[in-house]
Amino acid sequence: MRQYFFCIIVFVLSFGKGFSQSKAITKDNQIVIDQIRGELKRLDIMDGVKDNMLTPEGENDQWLLYYDVYFDKVDSFIRRVVDANMYNWQKKNLLFGMKLTLQEINSKNYKQPLYYQKLFDNAFGMIGAVEHKDLISFLITDPVYSVKNIYFYKFEIEAKDFLVKAAANYPDEVLKVFNKFQDRPYRDTIVEVCAIIAPNVTKNYLIGETPIKNILKNNTHPSVMGMRGFFAQYNILSKGMVLVDDIVAGEMTIQEANAISLNKRQFLRKMIEIRNQDYAMALYSLDQELKTSSLEYVREINDLHNEPNPKIRFKSIDDFNWKELYTIMVYGEEEIFTSSFNGAYERLLYRLKESKMSGWKMLDSLRFNKFRTFIKLCAGYGKLNDFLGSMSKDQSRELIKKFTQDLEKTGELTSAINVADAFGSIKDSSLQLEIENNINVEYERVACDSSKTGLAIYGLLRSLFVNNKNKAL
Repeated sequence: MRQYFFCIIVFVLSFGKGFSQSKAITKDNQIVIDQIRGELKRLDIMDGVKDNMLTPEGENDQWLLYYDVYFDKVDSFIRRVVDANMYNWQKKNLLFGMKLTLQEINSKNYKQPLYYQKLFDNAFGMIGAVEHKDLISFLITDPVYSVKNIYFYKFEIEAKDFLVKAAANYPDEVLKVFNKFQDRPYRDTIVEVCAIIAPNVTKNYLIGETPIKNILKNNTHPSVMGMRGFFAQYNILSKGMVLVDDIVAGEMTIQEANAISLNKRQFLRKMIEIRNQDYAMALYSLDQELKTSSLEYVREINDLHNEPNPKIRFKSIDDFNWKELYTIMVYGEEEIFTSSFNGAYERLLYRLKESKMSGWKMLDSLRFNKFRTFIKLCAGYGKLNDFLGSMSKDQSRELIKKFTQDLEKTGELTSAINVADAFGSIKDSSLQLEIENNINVEYERVACDSSKTGLAIYGLLRSLFVNNKNKAL
């Protein structure tokens, strides 16, 4: 109870006196701060009581969490912005972002304090990033929440570049927040990028009348026009839209693409073929459909895990070529059983020997698509040394080097996680040392480049060495 009254006193003092005493504030910024204060007053009475608190019925034990998120954290955010070493217009943008975010909180969503805690923590981190002119590096550390927080930086010059990058991995999240940046001049570009990379996501916005639909209707990019044509014939029911590369190239008609999408095996092979080209437009949608198709095969094999006859258990993939086998393993990795992986792996090696192809040549032919996932799987299931033995020692060293290289440039953290998971599974001390040396080299590189993202990634990976050695002791 004493802590309760202490918090109330802090709150009253903070909002009673305002924030203008910590540092000189421009008139425009003070107006935004006052608007934020007005939003907090609106939030205060959502529980039916005007008491500078927010305690939903049935959640009396959570009052401190609600206070910390909706009042104390917002207070700290404003004070931090006011004291920040940046231009006043940048301060105004950050404050404006907080005001707009608070305006979206209503009686239906305010009971999600943990969500808004993450949102505000991300926004708080942006202050230092803007201060140190390193906004992009910060945004990519948590891209999903950075996309959700577009209000806070949508006027910054980095906004367009980041949203384009984010569209490659999170087009659905980018399109969900379109209303937050639809007043910016880069809005058409972002929608176009999403439509090209993820037609199977973007096509849903062609239903009804939406601002996104209006942009898509007037876009003249061949891929977007192809998506519109596909939608006109099949609405959102066909998966064949991911084959838009071949449609645009004139290699198949919309009708042929739809027919292929109805044949499970043909669809898988055609998607692999397009994914393996120099440039594939619908990359996100291709990967999503490849994952869906792969999981169908993996689940079928998993369901037969009690079947002692491998000819029966693996019948669905027995005639698969090495490209198909590799694909279902890396795209179905989330659900693949140990025995399912081992069976697919044995068939993969057989197909490679049959084709007189080394493991290196296989990955090179596949343009190293998801190769870190494959190495992680091999390490986890005790097959890594076996796979590395399918290539020359020089190629093996080059592969491990490539595995640990340029992780901060991938645009997402999955690659670094794969490296960490693989390292934790490797028992071969010489291979562990090789990976350790490579990561140390990479750490020195990102240190010279002053890459904050790189330092964070490789710093965490280096800590694995220490933990691993402590376990060995």
